[in-house]
Amino acid sequence: MTLNFESTQDYATYKAVVIEKIRLSLKSKQNQPVLFVGSGLSRRYLGIPDWHGLLSEVSKLNPRLRDYNYYRQSGRSQEDIGQVFANEFYEWGWEEGRSHFSEEMFSSSSGTKSSFFKFAVAEKVSSYTYNFDSISEIYKKEILSLISIRPNVIITTNYDNLLESIFEKFSIVVGEDALTAQPFFVGKIYKIHGTVDQPDTIVITSDDYNEFITYKKYLSAKLLAYFIENPILFVGYSIDDRNIKLILQDIDMILRRNQVGLDNIFF
Repeated sequence: MTLNFESTQDYATYKAVVIEKIRLSLKSKQNQPVLFVGSGLSRRYLGIPDWHGLLSEVSKLNPRLRDYNYYRQSGRSQEDIGQVFANEFYEWGWEEGRSHFSEEMFSSSSGTKSSFFKFAVAEKVSSYTYNFDSISEIYKKEILSLISIRPNVIITTNYDNLLESIFEKFSIVVGEDALTAQPFFVGKIYKIHGTVDQPDTIVITSDDYNEFITYKKYLSAKLLAYFIENPILFVGYSIDDRNIKLILQDIDMILRRNQVGLDNIFF
């Protein structure tokens, strides 16, 4: 969804309306917001490329892979391309690419077939670093505003460590551990698609997504209380983002069954 404004006055009016709606939601819920954070935030403050850009950069590390546009033109989804790359990195890692990985990665008890690819992804993402002092003044103001929200919890599909750097007192819960954390606790960052600090947790292949979809409904059920009790702010996501659509569809289905409507979700 794209919003088009004919004038700065139209935008100012729209912004004022949304701010007022959020203010009323905060007042009625009497709880701090829950932040859902997507890759747009990392692209803005770290310069990390989008998913296709990331896969393109990682593909250059493996000489067995063709130009990334070859895979993109094939019509494969991003996660299907990730699956192809995982297989190619596995073969390359066990042969001429072995020197690029630690010896422990070749242990039968270490990781999975996709570990080599995920290690490369984690290394590439980690090369983009955050330094508050070196960013522009406007970005500094934005980040300080973000901190001032004082979110209840943060849920993200990002792999990088930007949020840990911004919200220094928050602790991290990674991947499927979010399902066993009973309940979701204040002051946590839930990295539901994994993290660069634990490369094997990264969700980036079609196998990963199939597994994520399996436990997504349990995650959605755990999130239900937050959707009812807190303002929900989506930051850095397209409204068409597949991950968010899947969760919102689950939430919507549960709420419609109980004839409950929500006016506390903001993008």
